[in-house]
Amino acid sequence: MSLFERDTVAAVKWMSSPVQGLGLKRPIDMLGTRAEVNAVLDLIGRLERRVLV
Repeated sequence: MSLFERDTVAAVKWMSSPVQGLGLKRPIDMLGTRAEVNAVLDLIGRLERRVLV
C-alpha cells in the first residue's frame, strides 16, 4: 500500500492490470507460487526505489 500512498483503488487497479515488469502478467495472477510472489514483491521494491524496470 505504501507504493500507492494508501490509495486502495490504485493498488487494486495495479494488481489487476498487466504489468510490463512482470512480462505483461497481472500481479494478482502471480500469487500461486513462492517464485511468482517473490517476483511481484521484487518489482514492488524496485518501483519504490525508482529503479527502472
